[in-house]
Amino acid sequence: MQCPKCGADLNELNPTCECCVQPVADHPTNESAAAEELEQNSHEDLLRLFVGKNHAYYMKNWEQKNSWNGAAFLVAPLWLGYRKMYGYVFLYAIAVFLLNYLLLLSDFSDWMNFFFSLGLAVFTGFKGNDLYRRNAENHIARLQGNYNNAADLEHQVETTGGTSGAGAFLAFLVMFAYTMFRQEMLGF
Repeated sequence: MQCPKCGADLNELNPTCECCVQPVADHPTNESAAAEELEQNSHEDLLRLFVGKNHAYYMKNWEQKNSWNGAAFLVAPLWLGYRKMYGYVFLYAIAVFLLNYLLLLSDFSDWMNFFFSLGLAVFTGFKGNDLYRRNAENHIARLQGNYNNAADLEHQVETTGGTSGAGAFLAFLVMFAYTMFRQEMLGF
């Protein structure tokens, strides 16, 4: 921040401008300057930072009501983990478990299991992009309330979002553990 009278850089810890000796109280406050800087960050810019390198794909698909996400359809838990949506990984595993358990109790055939699993995959394929946008917007809104500095906000949005190979591996481990549990406890 600079002094409006002489243009010198202001020291945030000093109550007066060191160059012209004008009190800092006469300058715009650091908080109001930070708020103005934060307002300059558009919501779309923060979404782009959150998504990372594939932002063009998601920004285009988010314009449509229901867009298709092939990765969410084919490997939903891995895609969810890769996009750092860990809560959804566990919800997906619970949904698969409940579907399989209900099918076991009701003596449905393996074909029914296939159709229920396919239905869950199709649902995730159609709703994956919407889930990801909602997840991104929730994270960004929470971060905006915690940061007064635009650079800090941008850094945290970029760090919180993006992708994670470790997250995909964690999702793989969750689904692998579920598969082992299913075979041992439920016998299928």
